[in-house]
Amino acid sequence: MSHFFSPLRILTIVLSILALLAPFFFPWQFALGVGILAAAFFPPIVILTGTFIDVLYFGTKTFPYFTLLGIIFSLISYFVHQFIKTRIIS
Repeated sequence: MSHFFSPLRILTIVLSILALLAPFFFPWQFALGVGILAAAFFPPIVILTGTFIDVLYFGTKTFPYFTLLGIIFSLISYFVHQFIKTRIIS
């Protein structure tokens, strides 16, 4: 039971929720920063944050740059996670 409420898991949940809600309440620059910070703990969250920024701030008339940026940051974060796990385990 204590593993479920570990500080790292709580931080991941809080940052993920903040990254998903930030585009609704804050400027896109802050929302993107929170999304990138949350990607350090949960990589796919930055794709959703980028999609929310594209839809809320820039509409359908432009290319979805922030969604593409979210995919790139998500891939980078994923590969960094794998690299760190490999280094820690071995």
